[in-house]
Amino acid sequence: MKKWGDKMDREEQNINLRKLDAWERAMLSIWLEEPEAEYYQPNVDIVFNQEAELKERLKEQGIEGSVELKNHINSLITWGHRGEFDTMCRKLACLTDSAREAFIASTTNDKHELHRLNIANDYFNRIPLGGISSYDYVVIVCYCRIGSKLDYLTLVEKWDYINQVISLSKNSYTNWKDFIIGFNLGNHYANMDLSVNYISKNQTSHAKLLTSRRSPLQQIDFWHS
Repeated sequence: MKKWGDKMDREEQNINLRKLDAWERAMLSIWLEEPEAEYYQPNVDIVFNQEAELKERLKEQGIEGSVELKNHINSLITWGHRGEFDTMCRKLACLTDSAREAFIASTTNDKHELHRLNIANDYFNRIPLGGISSYDYVVIVCYCRIGSKLDYLTLVEKWDYINQVISLSKNSYTNWKDFIIGFNLGNHYANMDLSVNYISKNQTSHAKLLTSRRSPLQQIDFWHS
């Protein structure tokens, strides 16, 4: 796939844009959570209409303009939560069961670190081949949609980032099921404030994404196009 913004004729540009738009909507639909997920999944545009709310959401993460947003996206592309998670899993995998328990028990001064260690320990030997990479990829697409809406990113920059995410996703996974599993684990790993039953709570809406004809995941053959 060409880098978005490279010289293309008008017809090729329109075809590529339709594909990128469909891929963007598919990933954004995975990001949505219950109880509103099933309503908004086919209508993701509604979620990104309120500019003041979107700006405040970015501000909470220290992003107040184009430079900060691009730095944040670039860090997710090169390392992200998956880099930290993979390092943690490799460390835990080298320990015996008793040694892992002792190591985790000793991490009591940092609640976030303890939470992430527990998630990594629970799932490091039963996660998809792509790990939690899909969480980083979906978050990047969300940032791209918000950044474009707020004029922090040009359309060329937005689609170039999404193009990179598509390539990374296809190198990491082979199907939407594993992609969603990785996203759920990554979301739970990165966000300590999520409820303990986050994954089971969203199981129904994600199952419908995989099977419903109206699902944005079913609108394009992502893995073979």
